[in-house]
Amino acid sequence: MAIRIPRIFLDTSFETNQQIHLPSQLSHYITRVLRLKRHHMLHLFNGQGGYWTAQIVSHDKKNTIVQLLQYALSDHISPLNIHLGQCMSRTKKMDYIIQKATELGVNHITPLFSERSEMKYTASQLEQKRIHWQQVSISASEQCGRNKIPIIEMPISYRLWLQSCQSDLALCLDPTSSNTIPTHHKTPKTVSVVIGPEGGLSSLEIEQALQHQHTTILLGPRILRTETAPVAILSILQYLWGDF
Repeated sequence: MAIRIPRIFLDTSFETNQQIHLPSQLSHYITRVLRLKRHHMLHLFNGQGGYWTAQIVSHDKKNTIVQLLQYALSDHISPLNIHLGQCMSRTKKMDYIIQKATELGVNHITPLFSERSEMKYTASQLEQKRIHWQQVSISASEQCGRNKIPIIEMPISYRLWLQSCQSDLALCLDPTSSNTIPTHHKTPKTVSVVIGPEGGLSSLEIEQALQHQHTTILLGPRILRTETAPVAILSILQYLWGDF
């Protein structure tokens, strides 16, 4: 059975035959957690597209050096550009949403403050949250094989999302709606979808979405949790117009 080659994200530029001294934390992960040794192979990617096959040429307790060997242009990017507007939830749920949205091929994720959002953060706390969520998406990208990492935007208000959202098709999940996903129009290249918090969107917020040309849709007869809804809608969108 073929041995799976570990995929590692490294935020730097790459060149053929280049030797790279890995950061100490990454070196520790490779040698102490993955237990890789000299001559083991890696796949390195920097989020700009494609990946590099690399080989460990030396390592000790603190340092690991790898040599880049060959570049491959393989991104596993869906032809459907999806922007997820996710009203913020508690930490573990948001981490789950970011992880699964990454695996399901989302291009952008914008966390949103809505009327029923419970979280209150300072500006510096929000930036730390964004950095954390970006790291969650990087880890998910390493696991799922995508070489372009989704962009995690700074959190904004729900109203600002509605005002700034631009896509061929704009959807808003609403358990009171009688609409299903519109499939009779021209195949969209870009889709935005907004999902409410744990308490759902208010009736006023639903009305505001309609005023900003969002189509409200219902995903079946059961009310989905805020962390379940993204998995369901993103899977359906990829099946309809993406790469499922």
